[in-house]
Amino acid sequence: MTHSKLFRLTPVGVALVALLTGLPASVAEEAEHAFVGTKKCKKCHLKEYKSWAETKMAKTFEVLKPEIRAEAKVAAGLDPAKDYSTDATCLPCHTTGYGKEGGFVD
Repeated sequence: MTHSKLFRLTPVGVALVALLTGLPASVAEEAEHAFVGTKKCKKCHLKEYKSWAETKMAKTFEVLKPEIRAEAKVAAGLDPAKDYSTDATCLPCHTTGYGKEGGFVD
């Protein structure tokens, strides 16, 4: 499966973009790869942001840093001392919109 297929929005994803941006679903679908970032979402959705911020998903980028979750990295055959935060093979799954317009930039 290519990365472009991994990041295609499902109907639920389109609805979520519409909800978070306040756009009608048809406009949100056209802006399929419009990433706004958590700071923008937080402005209107503070309660949801605070809840999300406590999840593992909110901290996936931190796992890429050296010595973070070292045991898990060793178990996966990775070097726990290495900084993976600029590794292009890790960033598509540990960031939002990597390689897409408006997405994560390393």
